[in-house]
Amino acid sequence: SSAASDVYKRQVQGLADKIEELISDKEYRQKLSLNAYNVAVNNYTAQNNAQKVLEVYNKVWDNEPNR
Repeated sequence: SSAASDVYKRQVQGLADKIEELISDKEYRQKLSLNAYNVAVNNYTAQNNAQKVLEVYNKVWDNEPNR
């Protein structure tokens, strides 16, 4: 449909605009990369991942009908 095609074209253009912004704006690019690094370091540690696995395990164990 024409409306869907127009939406797709706007999305593609929007993505292209953001890529151009990242290429041309070194300060913005550095800010985004630092923020991404901080999110990764603070949220995806081995300890956090182990805790999440343990929580899932405990939920499964607590809901086991044969216990």
